Amino acid sequence: MASRARKNPEIDLARIESARRQALKRSGATEEQLRRGLALHRRCLVFDSFGFAPQFHCVAEIAEHNRLVEAGYDAEKIVDGRRAVQWREMAHDKNRRAAAPEILRRAGVTGIAMPVGKGNNPHASARMLSHYQYYVDHMAPVITKALCAEDIRRAKREGRFVYVFELNSPPVAGKLNDPREELEWLPIFHRLGVRAMHLTYNRQNLVGAGCTEREDHGLSSLGREVVKMLNELGVIVDVPHSSRRTVLDACEVSSKPVLSSHTCCRAVFDHIRGRTDEEIRALAATGGAIGIVGYSAFLAPGVGRLDHLLDHVDHAVQLVGPEHVCIGTDNNYSHAHHSRLAAKPLPGTAGDWYGDWPPGGAAGNPERAARCAREQTRGSLTWTNWPYFTAGLLARGYAEEDIAKIIGLNYLRIFETCCG
Repeated sequence: MASRARKNPEIDLARIESARRQALKRSGATEEQLRRGLALHRRCLVFDSFGFAPQFHCVAEIAEHNRLVEAGYDAEKIVDGRRAVQWREMAHDKNRRAAAPEILRRAGVTGIAMPVGKGNNPHASARMLSHYQYYVDHMAPVITKALCAEDIRRAKREGRFVYVFELNSPPVAGKLNDPREELEWLPIFHRLGVRAMHLTYNRQNLVGAGCTEREDHGLSSLGREVVKMLNELGVIVDVPHSSRRTVLDACEVSSKPVLSSHTCCRAVFDHIRGRTDEEIRALAATGGAIGIVGYSAFLAPGVGRLDHLLDHVDHAVQLVGPEHVCIGTDNNYSHAHHSRLAAKPLPGTAGDWYGDWPPGGAAGNPERAARCAREQTRGSLTWTNWPYFTAGLLARGYAEEDIAKIIGLNYLRIFETCCG
């Protein structure tokens, strides 16, 4: 497969190899530990508790984006139209069809829980989900989606890849005439294959407070109903973008494990997207876990690297044990060559109000944002460096059975408990 990949114009092999050299240095692994770590990684079921499917951009996608901008469509319609072309091309173009499985093989990852809709607009989320479903359908049997735990196990046995569909918050429409109008969307998205949902995304919503809100009111009354219904349906309650009080309330209300799929430990680096020791203990008490993020800006005050990610893993393991820690990279992909055609600016998008991210990225520091972005797209945190995460854990003295839990089995256990 590697020989074919060298001929695939979609994959930047030089960038992958350069990033791996940086990962080896940051992992602290000796040559023998690297050999053992890579072998262990190949044997294990490896699951990214929150990440992104390999994506490739093309001229047709950017051309459609620009056509819709020039035609005067709003930002939501433009993004949806562009995404439709992108995933269609990924499903049917020969090089792109071959590139995604090759990237997954190089990462040694069996599965990824990935966002298929923001959740703040049910109709927009349904359209977005349709593009992912179209892609998975056309990539079968190489890539599939998980509806139950056996789907993940089967993918590992058969050498296939599996995605878990997740929403970035529950798809509540906000009419509030009747709570049933809000809750009725939950079983609809469950039937569409969604198996995990954030409760909030940074800001306050009808369910609860997000991590960037100035006042932390925790879960609303509707939010408590949402948690209970997610438990009943078989959908993982995920709280990576929620406030401290919302996390603690969710852990109190939920009868199933609660996950914080891609975050950091505030005791190691006090980032607004992180979890306090109190929250981490509460997650573990439900049978859930904290997923340590591979997002550079969340890991250290300067540029977070692989060794910093491992520091966060160490802290969480010391706090609640290896049974309650995962890795959720939240990482975009840099291993692909991208279209050189420039995309025109979207209308009316001076800032991402919904996300409540500071202008300029990385807490408003554009220079730091650029350095962090480079580290996670070209450096030690590059997504295809997943095998070096495993080697780094081995270098830090973790037992192989505990590494197997952290890099995949803990997520599988939570998925099985919640989703069946």
